[in-house]
Amino acid sequence: LFHVRTGVLSYPLPDFLGQAWWVFPLMASAGVLLIAGALVVRRVFALRPSDVARPSTRRIAVDSALSFAAYALTGLLPREHLLLTAILVATFAMRLAFAYSPALLATALLVSIAGPLVEAAVIALGGFTFSAGIPWEAVPLGVPYWLAGLYLHMGITVATVARAMNPEVSPALKEMAKA
Repeated sequence: LFHVRTGVLSYPLPDFLGQAWWVFPLMASAGVLLIAGALVVRRVFALRPSDVARPSTRRIAVDSALSFAAYALTGLLPREHLLLTAILVATFAMRLAFAYSPALLATALLVSIAGPLVEAAVIALGGFTFSAGIPWEAVPLGVPYWLAGLYLHMGITVATVARAMNPEVSPALKEMAKA
C-alpha cells in the first residue's frame, strides 16, 4: 500500500486501495510460506544455543519495526538505487552483527533471493510494475537492485518469528542450550 501511495509501483487493474484484489491474499500466503521455510532452515542451521531460545516480545517488535523502517525508506528513496542499496545492506549487516546466528543469516539470504524472484515472476505475468522514474538499467528482471536489500531485513524478522514458534531442533543443540 505504501509503495503504491509513494508511486514506487503500480497495478494495471487496481481495485482495492490502489492495489489489485490478489495482493493481500498473496502477501498472507507468502508470509506463511516464509515462516514455514524459516522453520526448515532453522532445523538445518540451528548451530548455537541462541537458536533454541525463544525471542522476547520486545525482540520481535524491534525486528519488525526495523524491517518496517527499511520498507519505509524504499518508499522515500526509490530512485536512489546505489545509495538505497548501500544503506539497506549496511544496516542489515549492523542488525546481523547484533543478533548473528547461522540460521538467521541463511534465512535472510534465502528470503533476499526468493522475494525478488517472486516479484519478478508477478511482474512477468503483468501483475504490477515498478515505476517512480526508476531507470530501466537499474531494474534487473523488472525489480530494482535495492529490493534484495529490503528482503534481507524482512528475512531477519521472518527468522525471529520462526524462532518464536520454537519447534523442535536437534537434541544436541537442546543440550547445549541447557548447559
